[in-house]
Amino acid sequence: MKTGLFVLAVVMSAIFAASGRAEDRAKHARIGMLLPGSTASSAYLKGLYQGLADQGLVEGKNISFDVRFANGRIDQLPKLAAELAGSGVDLIFTSGDQAGKAAKQATSSIPIVAVTCDALAAGLVTNLRRPGENLTGVTCINADLDGKRVELIREIMPSIAKLGVVLNPATNARWLN
Repeated sequence: MKTGLFVLAVVMSAIFAASGRAEDRAKHARIGMLLPGSTASSAYLKGLYQGLADQGLVEGKNISFDVRFANGRIDQLPKLAAELAGSGVDLIFTSGDQAGKAAKQATSSIPIVAVTCDALAAGLVTNLRRPGENLTGVTCINADLDGKRVELIREIMPSIAKLGVVLNPATNARWLN
């Protein structure tokens, strides 16, 4: 997981460097963070902060974070995303498909770096290789690989007789067809 966050930090650094206002951002960048959980579920952010620091982006020195937690209330994500988009942040970092959707609906001009479960199935991108628009990031699951995952599980655990899958019907409706 730490490697993934380091890669994400590099992606974020590249976005800053490629932007038209790179000279302004080099002085002090503002990153909005839209997270569906709470402060208790954000321990993984330490890896992100370290990855950014490794790239020369240090909180309080040349970067600041405006963090918004939905505290498990997914219905609050659009409101929080709109607040971040209106606050003048230079980039929005999101975690989860719903947060990515909320950020994408809130802005078409602020770069969004999203860590998603399945960006393709969620409709956040139409192509994983070239996501386009203002959203990029890391996706951990691609539903097209589900059959291969089951095959690998059977290979690793040949004696397994049953396999359970836990899904949220609100976000995984196509699985239920």
